[in-house]
Amino acid sequence: MEFDYTEEQLALQDTLQRFIARDYDFDKRRAILRSDLGFSADAWTQYAEQGLLSLPLPEEFGGLGGNAVDVMVVMEQFGRGLLMEPYLSSVVLCGGLLRDAASDPLKRTLLPKIADGSAKASLACYEAAGRYDLSYVACVAQRKADGWQLSGRKTVVLDGPSADYFLVAARSGGKVNDAGGVSLFLVPRDAKGLTVTGYPTQTGARAADLSLDRLAVGAAGEDTTIAAQTTRGNVTSASNPPAG
Repeated sequence: MEFDYTEEQLALQDTLQRFIARDYDFDKRRAILRSDLGFSADAWTQYAEQGLLSLPLPEEFGGLGGNAVDVMVVMEQFGRGLLMEPYLSSVVLCGGLLRDAASDPLKRTLLPKIADGSAKASLACYEAAGRYDLSYVACVAQRKADGWQLSGRKTVVLDGPSADYFLVAARSGGKVNDAGGVSLFLVPRDAKGLTVTGYPTQTGARAADLSLDRLAVGAAGEDTTIAAQTTRGNVTSASNPPAG
C-alpha cells in the first residue's frame, strides 16, 4: 500500500526529523533512559507546543482533528528516533479510546488535558495469567448500589509510572475468558485502593503493575469518587478529572 503524503504531513515529517537530529541523539537518549522519569519532560512540552499531542483528537475537544495517516507519520519518526515519551500509550491508545467511547462531558474535561500535555493516561488491559489471550480478564468489576468496585491486578501497563489516569479493563459480566462482558473504567492515579509498582522494561521504557483492592468507581465517596458517570462504550469514570 502506498501513501502520498500531503504537504502538511511532509512538513511534519521534516520537523520531527530535525528535532531528532538536534535534540535526541544517542547520548541524549542514553541520559534520558538513566533519568528517574525515563523520558524527557522538555520534549513532551515541545510535542504539546507543536500540536503532536492534539493531532488525532477532535477539534471540539482541543484537538487538531488529524487522521490515521497523520498519526502514522508521527509514529514512524518516533520509531526511527527511538523516542521514549508516552505518545503511543497516552495520545494514541487512551486518547483514541476516550475520543471514540467516552461521553461528551468526559471528553471536554480530559481530552484537552491530554492535548496540552498536562495529563497522561495509560491503558491497563493485560494480566499475567492471560498471556496472549486478550479475552482473559480476571480483574473484577462488581456492581454496587452507588457505583462499581474493582479488584484484581493488571500487568505491564505501558508508561504506567508517569500516568495520571488509567483506563482499566475489568470484567463486569461473563466468565474469565469470555470475549464479552469487559468494561473500561477511568481510574485516577490517586484513587484509594490503587497501588502502582513501576519498573524499566528491556527497551529502557517504563511500565507498571497495578493492584486494585476494592477500588470504588463511579460512587460518591471519601477521597476518590463522584457520582457515577457511565459513558458510551462502557467507559466509567472513577473520579472527577481536574477542572480545566
